Amino acid sequence: MTVEQGDLLGVPLRMPWTLLHSEAVGGGSVVRASGEGIALGPDSQGAYPGPACYDLGGRLATLTDAFLVAGMLNPARFLGGRRALRADLARDALARAVAEPLGLTVEQAAERVIDRAAEMVAAVGTRTLEQAGGGACELFCFGGNGGNFAARVAGRLGLDQVYVFKLGPVLSAFGSSVAEICHVYEEWPAPGADAAEIVARGKARVLRDLEGEGLSAADVRFDVETGDRVVVRGSSPVPVYVPHPRGEHHHVIEDDVLVWEQLRPGATRQGPARLESDTNTCTVPAGWAVRIDEYDNAILYREP
Repeated sequence: MTVEQGDLLGVPLRMPWTLLHSEAVGGGSVVRASGEGIALGPDSQGAYPGPACYDLGGRLATLTDAFLVAGMLNPARFLGGRRALRADLARDALARAVAEPLGLTVEQAAERVIDRAAEMVAAVGTRTLEQAGGGACELFCFGGNGGNFAARVAGRLGLDQVYVFKLGPVLSAFGSSVAEICHVYEEWPAPGADAAEIVARGKARVLRDLEGEGLSAADVRFDVETGDRVVVRGSSPVPVYVPHPRGEHHHVIEDDVLVWEQLRPGATRQGPARLESDTNTCTVPAGWAVRIDEYDNAILYREP
């Protein structure tokens, strides 16, 4: 959705802008007790040294450590099994940072941390929906850990369904790779200015910028708007990716741990269960179920 005026990192913009809000809640976000509650982020351990469970030198507790202690991550399958996660280090870090200060067990601390993450994401969603004027919406989640608290976020937003994409861990990179390369030149003409000269100047500057990205004039398509201001857009199309659906065959899975790569479209499972792949994990809590759709994505839905 586009709004007439937006902001970029808190800086007001008097121009049309995508309605977008973010929250510093990632797998490496550092957690700690704060009074009677829990603080999560904005500081992060990042990929290195990473969460305590990575065993790369990080000792601070993170959201990923909470997921591991809560049984939402398979320690032997992380990164396709290329890195074994240390549950003992995760437990030690959570004990120091959360459980002992708040008088909780480590398992209780992990649940409190995950709930706090869900609250923060849901608050951003609520604020965004209010700015959009309300109405019906769908919840999409991505990232390697997004599916682990997808149902918790959906519940707080009053939604009964949420989509978890199989390409979730690389969805942003995938979107960038199939997006057009575009540069824009804008100018407000002075009284009596020659619009054709402005357009020619804009095309030259846009073409220069696109050539800097390795494109040639033959690759560029120009779109021009004239009026109170002149807008010159130069873009280069990229090959279009069209996913091909597979036929669904309804069948119920009995295992508590579902391996994404082994499931066929139409497979369903009631929670509690864990859906995992080499790069993605999705928790299906009690009261929810999961179905694999024709594109191999997971749809979590609240059971009647």
